[in-house]
Amino acid sequence: MTLEHFRHFFREEQKWAAKPLHHVSQGGPAADESDFFSGQSSREQFKHKLDWFAERYADHPNVFAWELWNEINAVRAQGWEDWTAVMLGELRKRFPRTLVTQSLGSYDTDRVREKYRWLAQLQGNDFAQVHRYLDLGASLEVCHGPVDRLAAEAVKELLVLNPGKPVVLAESGAVEPGHTGPFKLYVKDKAGIILHDVLFAPFFAGAAGPGQIWHWDQYVAANNLWFQFKRFA
Repeated sequence: MTLEHFRHFFREEQKWAAKPLHHVSQGGPAADESDFFSGQSSREQFKHKLDWFAERYADHPNVFAWELWNEINAVRAQGWEDWTAVMLGELRKRFPRTLVTQSLGSYDTDRVREKYRWLAQLQGNDFAQVHRYLDLGASLEVCHGPVDRLAAEAVKELLVLNPGKPVVLAESGAVEPGHTGPFKLYVKDKAGIILHDVLFAPFFAGAAGPGQIWHWDQYVAANNLWFQFKRFA
């Protein structure tokens, strides 16, 4: 269960990722995105949010794990690393019997390698998850395909960063260059080759489970690829 995903308060780009209600002008506690992570009022507000979920869903068997934020490094702000460490501890207090975790954006450039190292080794992050896509616009050559290789190598690298900590490929699939949309060739993949590789390659590379596909509506459901999940099960 992912608890938050916004990337900014007001910017015109990626309007789906805006959440102005946290800004002081809208009655929220934060002057800007960095203040959301470092400000005491914002932190207390987030803890109240955790309390709300804990009262309703603590130990719920349908919740595999609690994720603080989807791709938190996509927020153009300072202080999210310290916030992550603190809030993972707050999650653990409220959900002592459920896994707690954090996620970063797609591992498609050398610039995020050290962030992934930090997250994989962070105490309190119960398992290391990685996002990676087939993306011809990515700077890392491995992301240009094939999918089984880009998925397996992501898992193997995180396993090396912190041996013994479980790893999950938590987001994958294929996108147009630079994540500008779902892969235009999805429509031709009626056999579910991409999905097959996303599911199986991470597991046989040492992951704690199958990889997770992102494009359900545009790919899995559109091509009726549910049979691939049965094959893994």
